[in-house]
Amino acid sequence: QQSSGEGPLPRHSISERQAGLALFKVIVGPGILFLPAGVKRAGLAAALLTSLVVAGVSAWCMLLVLDTAAYLRRQGRAVRDFGDIGAAAFGPRGRVAVDVAVVTSQLGF
Repeated sequence: QQSSGEGPLPRHSISERQAGLALFKVIVGPGILFLPAGVKRAGLAAALLTSLVVAGVSAWCMLLVLDTAAYLRRQGRAVRDFGDIGAAAFGPRGRVAVDVAVVTSQLGF
């Protein structure tokens, strides 16, 4: 690439590990920042109970997604992302709905 006669643009590449850590910080960081305020408002017992329930539900949902992906692969279907699972369950509209939900969750809504 050329930029108005100044030569090639510098390339800043990062490793897969660095990209993964950056993504982790973007996703987890804001939640960690607001956690103390949430504990203060809810109280220690309620915050701990709520955190445990949410962690349990999250783990259960993750296992359901993994079981579904394994089932679809045993049926001979290629599963590369969440959209593939949505498409298998609900067709093209399911793929779109799942992809929109993933993007929306990553934007923080």
